[in-house]
Amino acid sequence: MSRPISGFIHVKDYYLKNIHHITPCSSTDYYKIQSTNIQTQRNISISSAHMVLDYFLKYQNDPLKIHEEWKMLQSDYEYRDLSKFPFQEYCLKMCYLCDYNPGLQFYVLQKMPTSDFDYFWSYIWSQNISKFILLKNSATKESSSNTSNYWPDEGSILYKDFEISTLSIHMSPWYVTRNFFLKNILTDETKTVTQFNFIKWPTNRDDYLKKKNSFIYYLLQFRREFQASFSEKSSPLLIQSEDDANANGCFTVLDSILNRLMNGVREIDIQANLEFFRDQCPNMISDFLNYEIIFDAVSTDILQICNGDET
Repeated sequence: MSRPISGFIHVKDYYLKNIHHITPCSSTDYYKIQSTNIQTQRNISISSAHMVLDYFLKYQNDPLKIHEEWKMLQSDYEYRDLSKFPFQEYCLKMCYLCDYNPGLQFYVLQKMPTSDFDYFWSYIWSQNISKFILLKNSATKESSSNTSNYWPDEGSILYKDFEISTLSIHMSPWYVTRNFFLKNILTDETKTVTQFNFIKWPTNRDDYLKKKNSFIYYLLQFRREFQASFSEKSSPLLIQSEDDANANGCFTVLDSILNRLMNGVREIDIQANLEFFRDQCPNMISDFLNYEIIFDAVSTDILQICNGDET
């Protein structure tokens, strides 16, 4: 694993350093973007790369643009009749989201009271979910004072018809991976489920700006590790956070955009992507911080790929 980036590579700087190192591959419309420090090369459409980098260059040249877009998003949000969007499913405070790719579905889940723990594991079982994400900040007073988890730290625990046992815990400074053994006591059927728990999600912009480089680096590492892990076919992506729909909304939009870029989409529009998901879950991302994180993470990921720094 390479070291955390010490600072973001500006889009304009990237052009100046690399524009003369873009060479065509044989008889295709794909090009290799080459750099002297490449460890692993990746083929990327030159037109797609330029469109994506041009998109972020607009925001670098006009720092107020992202704030203007956010004001437009919030203005539209304030005029919505939220009563028309029920936010209940399987007794859990959850939104079901369809991606642009019909083969990918998201479930964004908010913080649960202990009374919903039974429903949660029933839902994991019924939807054949093999892995899921929890985003939180373990350093906050609210999080540290809430000692009720829906999993056992060791041994096993019973929630209605399901026995949950913790098989293993793998810890890193920014996230924790837990493997659970889930048993249906009515049928004796079993399955393993993996939780990917990011534990340092920023709760305010000042804290985010202080650790932005490290946070973005480990967030992208976290997503890559999640993507590389085993998943059941047709299994939806369940993302839980302890706030309303900010952190999980941020990760949903980020994951959707990066998946589309890696599948050959030639241009992106983060504002339109968020509006697409807000049509399905209107309270998704209600603060500017998580909107800004999407821009920082997508631009960093693309530039890491172009410069051969992807781990």
